Amino acid sequence: MTGCPEAPATVIGVLPLNAKDRLRVALDQYGGRNIIDIRKWFEPADGGELRATAKGISLDVSRLPALAAMVNDALARARAEGLLPADGGASC
Repeated sequence: MTGCPEAPATVIGVLPLNAKDRLRVALDQYGGRNIIDIRKWFEPADGGELRATAKGISLDVSRLPALAAMVNDALARARAEGLLPADGGASC
């Protein structure tokens, strides 16, 4: 027995990528560590529940502030370069 079971993941959000794939951001636990998991999930052909793929990253949650800063910098740069409108909507 390994002790208390780990709590289920806290899903922060799910972003549709196409008809079958989703990008899911979740706070989770793995090996006794708190992690942020950013992973591609897919809808199986049989229509069952979404399933995780190996495509993604899991980072110790202590790295979340640095990751958030980089994503915010990328957002600001994309807006500054005209890749995104100032309101955040799609440019095309």
